[in-house]
This record gives sequence, C-alpha cells and structure tokens, in this order.
Amino acid sequence: MTLEFALVAPILCLFSLASADVVRYVRTVSLVERSAGEIANILAQSQVLNEADVSAIIDATAMATAPHNVTGPSGRVILSGISRTAGVTRVMWQRQRGGLTAASQLGVENSTASLPNGFTLQDGQTAVAAEVIFEFQPWIFATGFVNAPTNALRAWGTSLMRPRGGTLDAISP
Repeated sequence: MTLEFALVAPILCLFSLASADVVRYVRTVSLVERSAGEIANILAQSQVLNEADVSAIIDATAMATAPHNVTGPSGRVILSGISRTAGVTRVMWQRQRGGLTAASQLGVENSTASLPNGFTLQDGQTAVAAEVIFEFQPWIFATGFVNAPTNALRAWGTSLMRPRGGTLDAISP
C-alpha cells in the first residue's frame, strides 16, 4: 500500500499543480481581456486626450490588474488612436508602457492599421484601442517535472471602440 502511494503521489501532485495552473491562466486571461475593454471604454468617453490623461489611464490599469503587474517586466499596455482618411486606415498615435517586448497587433504609430475582422471604419471615423499583454508563468514548469521550450504563456486582450465625444485622432501635450 505504501509503495503504491509513493508511486502515485507525485502524479497526483503534478495533476493538482496542472489544474491550479489552468485555473490561474483562465483568470489571468479574463482579467487582461476585461482590462483592455475597460480602458478602451474610458478612452472612448474622453472629449480630448493629453499626455497626462493617457499616463493616468495606464497607471490606473496597473492598479486595477494587481497583483499582475501589466506595466512591469512581464506586461505591456498599448493605447492607440486609429483614423480612416481617404480610404486609408492609420494608427495616428500610440502610447505604451511595460517591460515586455510586444508590438501592437494593430500596427505602429504613423503606419497602416490592421483592424480585426468585423471592425471597420468609414472615412472620417476614428477609433481608440487598448491592448493589455501579460506573460503568465505556470507553476508546473517551475517544478522541473515538465520541460518546455518556453515557460511563459501570453495573455493578450484587445478592445476597440469608437469615441463618443471627440475624434481623439491626436493627443495634446
């Protein structure tokens, strides 16, 4: 009986850690996606944006996503303003913070924007976007039981909204 338990116990521990990791990852993805949606909503409600407003929104994101430090070494917050003029959709402005190396899925400032399927802009319309990225570290890889080429999984939340008040196609100083 003791021998059987000694053989099965490590497997049970591994399954327990894996189950806990799945729950933690799902919660992290949910937090990142909801945060991106809320940030985009806050941006969309603004009449005019300045650098201080954008910085305060990113600071609030960091506080709201605690204990995951989305503006620290394992995360990144990217805010963008997108506009369509003369048939061309461009990223008009972009501000970001965080130590994680990650480029926006929508494009970079002053370049053509790549909008998700189903989201379109007509000439003269603008949109604001928020992307929140966090690199999740599973416990199971830290135990040494399982080796993987990379120990981190990325949770990426993106949200786009049309501004309700102003055009938000530029940030004032």
